[in-house]
Amino acid sequence: MLNSERCSKSGPEVALKAFNGQMSKKEIDVSCPCCGTELLIDVATAKVLRSRNPKDEDGGDKTWSGAQGRVEGRSGRANDAFSAAVDREEAREADLDDLFSKAKKKVDDRKDLDF
Repeated sequence: MLNSERCSKSGPEVALKAFNGQMSKKEIDVSCPCCGTELLIDVATAKVLRSRNPKDEDGGDKTWSGAQGRVEGRSGRANDAFSAAVDREEAREADLDDLFSKAKKKVDDRKDLDF
């Protein structure tokens, strides 16, 4: 569960060894000092039962308020994307009209050159 590239070996393992045999709890919560991952460790087996990184690699907030913020942000992004698409279509129409008038002028110029 631990990312060995980011976490030093003196992090949660040392904390677990310090607590092993001294606590009456079956599970302990440890926060990794290197990456901030919260670990739930079974004291008897020294196994990581659960790991939770509040900030994942993609930077997402995995809390309820974070999810609510992402959902609320979707409508704003959708409106922005729609407005951008409408603007592109309007610009595309103007560009196509311009290309058509240039092509028509080119054809008319060729007709004048032919005898």
